[in-house]
Amino acid sequence: MSKRYMDDEKCMIALGRVPKASSLHKFGARTGIQTTPVTIWDDGLTTYPWSAFATAQQLTVVGADDAGKSVTILGLDADYNAVQETVVVGSSTVGSFIRVYRAFVVGTDSNIGVLTIRTGGAGGTIVAQINEGYAQTLMCVYTVPANHTALLMKGVATGSADKDMVIEFYARAPDGTFRIQHIANLYQNNYQYEFAVPFAIPEKWDIDVRVRGYSNDSGAKVTAAFDLILYEDKTDY
Repeated sequence: MSKRYMDDEKCMIALGRVPKASSLHKFGARTGIQTTPVTIWDDGLTTYPWSAFATAQQLTVVGADDAGKSVTILGLDADYNAVQETVVVGSSTVGSFIRVYRAFVVGTDSNIGVLTIRTGGAGGTIVAQINEGYAQTLMCVYTVPANHTALLMKGVATGSADKDMVIEFYARAPDGTFRIQHIANLYQNNYQYEFAVPFAIPEKWDIDVRVRGYSNDSGAKVTAAFDLILYEDKTDY
């Protein structure tokens, strides 16, 4: 199969002209690294709190500086099907989520302060965060929906030019532990890897991209992104 054919096929997927196929670009950023791996997402030097989703839960949007604004939350419901809901800041979702992978501010005004999306009410665990002025999460995590297979096509990462770090791509089966699937030493500010054969990730598997430094550095900056093609009902294509 020629590269030209593959490029044309990807364009058709992006345009919605390939049945049961869609594309997804996930990206995250953070400031600060340490010698133990932490997730590339918005909430400090932490690993993403997957354990907060032991069961599907209603989510609450918290942000005192942005009262009256609305936030759309994207994730998966209790059956791992794609779901989204728009919530006014200070309120909780009507439906329940078993995963969250993106949230954004609705409307023309960005967020003034930090917005957090939490399980268990206003004092609960942060599972998504929108930092000041960004109007959207920057979280390099994702879970493959039910009845889908995700094909990982490409991964990229950048880091502060004078900081050495390691980018670690983890995936986890629903009944297992996270296992590293790809790793890269980041020495020269940027890294990218295009899979010669796409890496297939089954339904309900979690993806978590983490960074580990050779030393602790609260000012180091890092970004990461990956591109997926999602195929629905994999036995049908």
